[in-house]
Amino acid sequence: MAAVQMNVRLDPGLKRAGDHGLELMGYTPTQAVRRLWELAASAEQDTTVAGELQRLLGPTEQSVAETRAREWLARDRCLRAAVNELRSASRGSYDYEALREHAALDRLEQLGYGAATGEGAQL
Repeated sequence: MAAVQMNVRLDPGLKRAGDHGLELMGYTPTQAVRRLWELAASAEQDTTVAGELQRLLGPTEQSVAETRAREWLARDRCLRAAVNELRSASRGSYDYEALREHAALDRLEQLGYGAATGEGAQL
């Protein structure tokens, strides 16, 4: 079997601690990397493996950015809806606190809390 060599840059302290941890578990660094690659290769066919790898490896910069973008879009939609409601409402029917509460309740509903799910707002 032909092999490919990989080079990885690590902090020396992390390298020593990682090597020691792997040794305690009975693995060499090469075995651990090979197993990680095998699991990653099987992730396309096995979504359970993909989910576990994502959980173990943590969020990527892209997934964090996507989450932030979704949150900002949700806030933007909520604010736009509040502004539109305020514009269409008769003069003086809303005060600032009522509008703020309405926007907060809408956001909780979007997150799965409140009247839309039949649950109380439990945080």
